[in-house]
Amino acid sequence: MATQQEVFGTRSKLCAIDDLCAIEHPYQRYLGLKYVEFKRVNGRFVIPKSNILNFCLFLAVVDCTGNVITTAIAINDRDVTKAQEVFAVFAIGLVLTNRGLMLGLNRAKLLKMYNAIDRIFPRSEHLQQHMEVEKVHNYIKKRFFYFHLFLTITACGFIFMPFVKFMAFHGFKSDAPVGEEYHVNASWLPFGVKDKVSTYPYIYVYELFLATAASHMLVVWDQIFVILISQLCMYYEYLGKLLAEMNVPDAMDPTKSDAVFKQLHDYIYMHQYLNKYVFNHVFI
Repeated sequence: MATQQEVFGTRSKLCAIDDLCAIEHPYQRYLGLKYVEFKRVNGRFVIPKSNILNFCLFLAVVDCTGNVITTAIAINDRDVTKAQEVFAVFAIGLVLTNRGLMLGLNRAKLLKMYNAIDRIFPRSEHLQQHMEVEKVHNYIKKRFFYFHLFLTITACGFIFMPFVKFMAFHGFKSDAPVGEEYHVNASWLPFGVKDKVSTYPYIYVYELFLATAASHMLVVWDQIFVILISQLCMYYEYLGKLLAEMNVPDAMDPTKSDAVFKQLHDYIYMHQYLNKYVFNHVFI
């Protein structure tokens, strides 16, 4: 009996890894912060070098280095409060910068892993239904939506609150030094430029860009990590289903044993294929 889809001449759209790679955070869409952009060349994934990623990494490394020096100077001056503030910013910046360095330095491993997963990705409707690909992909898309929404709201509050406080309690007409509470973070900038009202707009824009760029390194890293792990979990779960469906007693039947062991051989090969890339090429 023909299915309803066949009667009306329609078919459900097949899922593809490209759909997940194409998901963009508002930072990517509106600010152009495309650190990792997957493209297809001759049917395989490629990742062009990202100049914006290299530029942001340069700023992040300089900022981390400056914060280390500032912390050391504050400790030498026995200014414990300032040392704690700057070191806290350094610790967060170091984690985010580390994620960015992983993206920049492991492009080859990342490509090899994605192309290996793409090579065995199910492209038939029957197989995708059996592996519940659509269910997995819908879950990932929903996760990204809520994560991006949460990060956008929290990041906007974190970034814009200092400027709102500055306008409300300090203002550009005041001659008093600009305190740390009016800055996005306790950064290292020298020569007292952070304390001057005249330079505050420029420093604020610099801190805003740096905080946005650094947080986006975590967003991209998280997206790549989640896609890889979800695909691997999907394959391992599918492999478990195949093993559970095997009729083991048939291995004792001389007329069926060859087919059983050939089937088992294929499953073992699939398991070894996945393990090879999990343990040798996962860069996180």
